[in-house]
Amino acid sequence: MLSLLIMWVMFASRLVVVAAASEVPAYDFDPNCRLIATLNHSIERCTSDEEEARGKLARQWNEFSPADRDICETVARAAGPSYVELLTCLQIGQATRENPEKTGANASDDGKRR
Repeated sequence: MLSLLIMWVMFASRLVVVAAASEVPAYDFDPNCRLIATLNHSIERCTSDEEEARGKLARQWNEFSPADRDICETVARAAGPSYVELLTCLQIGQATRENPEKTGANASDDGKRR
C-alpha cells in the first residue's frame, strides 16, 4: 500500500497531461493471480477480489479525475495489472484531493512544520 502511494505521488508530481480513458481499462489479471496464488493465497480469492474491484470501477469510473485515472492506470499496469491496485490508487488520489489536511498533501505547505 505504501509503495502504491509513493508511486502515485511520483506520477502525480509530474506535469504530464495525457488524455484519460473514458472507460475502465481491460486487464488480464489471471497471470498476476496465479503468481499471488503461489504465495499462499488462493487463485479464487484473487480472481474474486479483481472482479469485485472491476465492478466498483465500472460504477465509479466517472467520479475520478481524468488525471488520476491516467496516473493510476500506469501504476496498476506496472503492478500486475490489477483492478485492485487501480481502485486503491484512485481512492488515494480522490482522498488526497478531498482531504489534503488529513493526508499531508497541502499544496500551500512549504514543507515547514509550525
